[in-house]
Amino acid sequence: MYSNFIFLAAVPIWIVNLLSAALRGIGNVRVPALVTFVGAAVLVPLSPALIFGIGPFEGFGVAGAGIAVTLFYCGAAVVMLRYMASGNSGLRLTRDRLRWSMFRDILKVGLLAALNTIQLNLMVLLVTAAVSRFGVDAIGGYGTASRLDYVLIPILFGLGTAILTMVGTNVGAGHIARAKKIAWFGSAVSLAFTEIVGLIVAFVPWLWIEIFSHDAAVLETGSLYFRIVAPFYAANGIIFALSFAAQGAGRMGWVFIAGAVRLVIAAGGGWLAVVVFDASEAGLFAIIAFALTAAAAICAAAALTGAMWPSEGEKAGVAAKST
Repeated sequence: MYSNFIFLAAVPIWIVNLLSAALRGIGNVRVPALVTFVGAAVLVPLSPALIFGIGPFEGFGVAGAGIAVTLFYCGAAVVMLRYMASGNSGLRLTRDRLRWSMFRDILKVGLLAALNTIQLNLMVLLVTAAVSRFGVDAIGGYGTASRLDYVLIPILFGLGTAILTMVGTNVGAGHIARAKKIAWFGSAVSLAFTEIVGLIVAFVPWLWIEIFSHDAAVLETGSLYFRIVAPFYAANGIIFALSFAAQGAGRMGWVFIAGAVRLVIAAGGGWLAVVVFDASEAGLFAIIAFALTAAAAICAAAALTGAMWPSEGEKAGVAAKST
């Protein structure tokens, strides 16, 4: 029932996200952030009210959460469309014929970015399947610990949005050197933030895990994951920052390859190690940490060698387009 309502809201969800991305692209991050904030403020009380009911009104069960999301995104889509039509956004929605060149430019970056997200989630699913070989408590421990990875994503996304906008603007103007400085500064901030979080949970894992469970077995597996993987969270910060920089530069190829390498090592190598070679939980988590580091190294190498940036000929082309 939940998924029925979520799929019903697919169109307004896409409208909100696409218009938010367009606004971020021109440097307007205030309105998308405000929509996200209002969404949290609305959904936190509305979801339980529709799930469990309130006063004389009966709840809808788990479907209530889907109804809440659908109602919010339908309202948000109307607000975003009205804002874009108001003339205050800096952009105007106009009718135009469908042009393959537009689709090509969008898909050149967007398709690989979408596939990269699929790779990340597929890796988590396959690693979870490998962890399940150690029992239900191990799944609980890994799931609880890895949930922190997902909690960090919105924060890194906020930083990444700024990186993407500034890198894209400077690449479009032909200022590649400035775009590189922005990418590396953003990477340094992202690296510092993720590494600080990683070191905290590596030394005191119970700070996070005991929010969800006090079970000894769950705490043991979750703590093991944090002690082995969390010290390498800086690699995740680099991957995210350079991924957004690559989107701004229109060069997602190497980031996609890095994601594929991470998937093969963590999911494929991890599964093989557990099922065929009878590796321990610690061995599996070490493979995950290695996969994370390898992906970060590929992204960093692509940025350092210039593979992630437009060539001299392309630099002249984008500068000419910007004028």
